[in-house]
Amino acid sequence: MRYILTGAQGTGKSTLLHHFEGKMELVTEVVRNLAKSKGINVNESGDENGQSMIFNTYYDILSKKDKTYLSDRGLTDVIAYTCSNMVNKGEEGQKFLEDQINKFIQFTEDNDDIVYFYVPIEFSVEDDGFRSTNEDFRREIDENIYELFEYMEGLHRGLNVYTLRGTVEERLSTMIEIMKNYGDYNYEEI
Repeated sequence: MRYILTGAQGTGKSTLLHHFEGKMELVTEVVRNLAKSKGINVNESGDENGQSMIFNTYYDILSKKDKTYLSDRGLTDVIAYTCSNMVNKGEEGQKFLEDQINKFIQFTEDNDDIVYFYVPIEFSVEDDGFRSTNEDFRREIDENIYELFEYMEGLHRGLNVYTLRGTVEERLSTMIEIMKNYGDYNYEEI
């Protein structure tokens, strides 16, 4: 199995991910690294070029089936940001979003061994100098992710989605139990 944390900015995905350092392969900081190395626009200023680069990078990384990994984001997140950033771009923006959704549908057909850990908003975002602190934008991203999961369910393409709530310890405990059920986690301590 492969595992993906998905949720709006500042919901604690990276905090959870770092508890698994040294225990499994981690996919992390893809967006930050692309922003730094390629100068792409992110958050509210995300554009077609940046969203395309982020989507394709995650698509390539997450399609690798040769090992178990945990990713700090997935295609669900990229689509959520694309939806928010392209919604006012007319037909061209709508087509761009539809293309990403269609690629995601194909991705889910080709990769049915992925588990999504959805991390909803439960506390205020902390300003780290990179992520957006706009709470309205954050809620919009969260809603877009949730709606994408509902859309996939409506297409009868149910995904393996588990919601993580509570303290860091409660979320980690839930993750570990789910991973154990899939036979991929055999560590006694985090």
